[in-house]
Parts: sequence; C-alpha cells; structure tokens
Amino acid sequence: MVDALDCAFPNTPSALVEMRDLLAEAYAERGQYPGWSVARVQHWFHSHRSMMTRKRPGFWHDHARLWRDPAGRLLGFLASESDGDTFVVTSPGGRDLEPRMLAWHAAEWHRRDQDARIVHHCPDARLESALWERGYAPAGEAARVYSYDLLAMDLDYALPPGYVARGMSTEDDFGRQAELTRAVFPRSEYTPEAHACLREAPDYDPALDVAVIEPSGRHVAIACAMLDRRNRVGSFEPVGTIAGCRRLGLGRAAVFEAFRRLRDRGAVRAVIVTGAEPYFANRFYEALGPVSVLPAPRWIAPRDSGPDA
Repeated sequence: MVDALDCAFPNTPSALVEMRDLLAEAYAERGQYPGWSVARVQHWFHSHRSMMTRKRPGFWHDHARLWRDPAGRLLGFLASESDGDTFVVTSPGGRDLEPRMLAWHAAEWHRRDQDARIVHHCPDARLESALWERGYAPAGEAARVYSYDLLAMDLDYALPPGYVARGMSTEDDFGRQAELTRAVFPRSEYTPEAHACLREAPDYDPALDVAVIEPSGRHVAIACAMLDRRNRVGSFEPVGTIAGCRRLGLGRAAVFEAFRRLRDRGAVRAVIVTGAEPYFANRFYEALGPVSVLPAPRWIAPRDSGPDA
C-alpha cells in the first residue's frame, strides 16, 4: 500500500507545475493523457484564477485534491473545472492510490448532495475496476479525444485573399483573442484579464496562440496550443471559428498553422479533446487528416448510492 497524505490544492504556480509534470509522466507511461492535457490543466489554473477566485473564493479548495508521499512528492490528484466532471491522475508509482482517491471523491461529492462524476481519456482497465468497486457505473460518453501524427500529415492550407494565420505578438492581439474566445463560446466568461493570466502559464507561447485574421483585423478563428516537451506532444485549448465564418477553411488553417509550429518545435503528435457525440465540430476534427479517436467515458456514483443511502 502506498504511503500518502492528501491535502487541498494550495493555489500556487509551483503546485500547478507539479500537476502538469504528473500529466506528462502519465502520458509517457500510457501513451495518452488520462484526463486533462498539459494545455487544459494550465488553462484551468491560469485563466480560472481571474474568473473563479473573484466569484468563488473557495473554488480551488473545493475542486482539487492532491496526494503526496511522505517526502512531499506528488503521486496523484483529482481536479474539476466545475461542479461536474472530475479527472483522476496518478503517477506510475501512485496507481495503488486510485481506490482511495475515488472513495474520497464519492464521499465529498455526496456530502455536497451531488452525483460523483469521473471522466477518463484513455482505456484503463485498472481504473475502471476501481470505479466499479467504489460504486461508480458507466454513464455514456463525456468527450472525444482526437490524436494526430504530425509527421504523417500534409499541413498545406489556403486562405482567402487578405487573410493571414499567425501567432500573437501585441497587446491588441491578446485582447482580440479574448474577444474571439467569447464569440466562439458564448457562455464563456473569458476576459482580457483571463488571457493575461494565461500568458503567465509555464508553457504558454504566443507563437502557438494562433489566430486567423481577416483583412479588417478581426480575429475569426483560433487554435491555441501548448507543447509537452517531454513527450513531444501538442495539446489544444481552445479551438474554434466564429459563427458566420465557418465552412470557409479558416478553422482548418488555424489548426494547421498551429500544427506546423508545433512540428517545427519538435512535436510528433497533437491532441484535441472535443464534445461527446453527437457534437457538430467532431466532423471537422475527423476531416483534418489521419486521426485516431478515443471516446472518453463518464462514470457516475449517484448521490443516493453512499453508505447512508
């Protein structure tokens, strides 16, 4: 049995780096991120810092838990972007902790009178066995994981006259990226302040924060990538094109320009996570080129399934 102590997430950049490194370690072992990608965990921390800490001061305490060995080394964590799906990530040496982590998760979410929901992004018989044992059951598909071999892809693209695909370089660029993100995802609370926080992320590279820009200067498509240097994998958060500009090849151009830039920096694969079927954007990701697709299952332990039910 692994000797470990659990604690609340301390809301520090150094703890975020530990979580990122653990995701990279898990990818090296399993060939896929078990939950969040390197890009998504950094978006969770840095962009949420401006949005969530103002509205919900206890957000970090309620949405992340860490498990450390007696020497303080991070062995695993649970984290959630909201009150819904939670991701469980462990190091190769911390996998024996997973039943204990799931037990904590179910008890904590049931205490809040909520269903306990776990999502994982790669096939994992060991984790699924632990989920069954802790009262979770499969509850459909939560997402789709698209993985691209950058060395096998033809990344040529064409744009209408006057359009350009490029990375970010000015303060005006950054503000327009925030506006574009809100336009693509209308329910998002993403602000220029959130984008400023994101730029503090350890793997944020403005050259990989790609936009397609129309002749007027408006940003119309986005593909923001980060590079996991250990595994030579690029991951994306977000990708999208504003309504009214779709089906013109602009989103494809943004993604392919980001793919090119990742490949130039040594990446051999790229990973994009999207919504569960049926989701309109999934046809776009399938059409980008040779791709492997993994459905990401959701598991639920209903709130009425605890020991006091």
